[in-house]
Amino acid sequence: MSVAVSETVLDAYLENVAKRDYCRESGLYVTYDYLDRTISLEQAVQDLTLAGGIGATALGEIYLQAAADQPSKMGELVDKARQSYEARLRDQDLTYGARAASRLVQLGLHRALLGKPRFPTLTELSLAYDGLLTVAAAQVNPATYKPSQLTPLVQGKIRGDMSEAAVLLLAQRYALHNDLAQDWLPVKSLLRADIGTSVKGTTKPADGWDIEIFTPSEINGPQISYTIQVKASRVAKKKYRDHITVVAVHPDLALNRNSGMTAVEIIKECEFERDNSDKETRVTRTLNARTEKLLALLD
Repeated sequence: MSVAVSETVLDAYLENVAKRDYCRESGLYVTYDYLDRTISLEQAVQDLTLAGGIGATALGEIYLQAAADQPSKMGELVDKARQSYEARLRDQDLTYGARAASRLVQLGLHRALLGKPRFPTLTELSLAYDGLLTVAAAQVNPATYKPSQLTPLVQGKIRGDMSEAAVLLLAQRYALHNDLAQDWLPVKSLLRADIGTSVKGTTKPADGWDIEIFTPSEINGPQISYTIQVKASRVAKKKYRDHITVVAVHPDLALNRNSGMTAVEIIKECEFERDNSDKETRVTRTLNARTEKLLALLD
């Protein structure tokens, strides 16, 4: 009997250690503690710095959240976030490196919204859109990967990243094409909103989101008017709060329900449109149709 109990305790212990090590490796454990205010910003920086390149993306996310929490230090903290993302890029990582790159190219939009909030210029939005598209196009390019790198875990992360990028690209493209940079601004959510108010995952229904859309307010400048949680498909059963619009890229934005590659299609269509901007193409009409489907979900 004692042996059985001992083995059960050992199994539970090893499972807990494995989970803890995985969370530490990806930066999630430190991130949760910081958002829970269990540790200070200084302690989070120390812990994630010790983790090396693995912690750089998480560190960038924490710095960016701290910039939102401490407007008086916005410039300094956003610069530190930028340095962390740039450090992660040097590792050539398929998932966290791409996430760092996606945030880095959109950092100008966050800088505009933080501190003394303002809407970005159309030029700033255009640069952010083009940067995100470049990162996303590299992710959907098979030449970017070696077969040995594409483990099931990595494939799942890439699929999620591409789905978020596809929705954000559609939304930012809509703002650009309709000269709405000052009236309707989609950005990736910051860390606290992304994870939700319960960082331990106990809130039901869930209250985190991936993308937020800012519109003007007469008193406080840009305000969040729409929140979007992105899913690759409708397989997920998770429930979200009523104010959060759940967008399942497939089938919600699909024009051909038999295609399971909707996110990839959107990214490639945006890339084709950008590279053929001197003429209207069928792709432009296709993207407009997908955008109408997205807007209908937000109504």
